[in-house]
Amino acid sequence: MSNLPYLPFYVGDYLKETRRLTTEEHGAYVLLILEYWAKGGNLPDDDVQLARIVGLKLPTWRKMRPVIKAFFHDGWQHEGLDKQLIYAADRKERARRAALARYSEQATAN
Repeated sequence: MSNLPYLPFYVGDYLKETRRLTTEEHGAYVLLILEYWAKGGNLPDDDVQLARIVGLKLPTWRKMRPVIKAFFHDGWQHEGLDKQLIYAADRKERARRAALARYSEQATAN
């Protein structure tokens, strides 16, 4: 599970890519994005679980699935989110190291 504090959301990019989605499809896609981020890039390849994640009945999800699936590759991988996950994890690790170095310097100064 991802313990990253926030998900960067680029509104312009999102709207450019999703302009043709229905309101219900937007909702499903955003919920999958949030789940993907929270799980660190893991979505199940199971229609029952995906329908639950997006809060739709299974027949409704199955009709919408091809439209939403077009935003993913190699199963349920999302290239843009994968890049953001790596970037955010790297930034978090760099901040952690910098904080440890500061605290170490303070401890040796005292």
